[in-house]
Amino acid sequence: LNAASVGAAVRGQDAVLAGVAPKLRLRQHTTLFSQGVTSIVTAMEQHGVRRLLWVTSAGIDPSDLKATGFFFSRVFKPLFLEGVYADCVISENVLRKSRLDWISIHPTRLTDGPRTGKYRVDPWHTPPGGREISRADVADFMLKQLGDDRYFHKTPVLAY
Repeated sequence: LNAASVGAAVRGQDAVLAGVAPKLRLRQHTTLFSQGVTSIVTAMEQHGVRRLLWVTSAGIDPSDLKATGFFFSRVFKPLFLEGVYADCVISENVLRKSRLDWISIHPTRLTDGPRTGKYRVDPWHTPPGGREISRADVADFMLKQLGDDRYFHKTPVLAY
């Protein structure tokens, strides 16, 4: 969130890969996503860095019940995580207003499993039956996007 630190980290880079998350507490309100991406976008635009890979979460789109299931989407999320997801939406609005070549990656439930390279990607919604993906496979997808522009200005959802 420190603009000077972010600027120093971005200066001279070809791309920025960013994944942030607050320490979750029930009924939490956060601005980490929106303030974080604002700092990153500002620094990138100042230093001429164009490509941003930003990680938020599947289930941001309320119409995508496949991402998290009925109980999570209709009960748990509204009661306990609405503030976190609302801030994710704000962060994506910041991206849409930027001049960057951004991709906002929406992983399903993250696991600590190995990189398999055998995940599915849908440019807008959760792949059918997809419920989880390893952090290693999210990283694999992100690295592959450094040389690929098919998901620019999209919110691909990743799942097995």
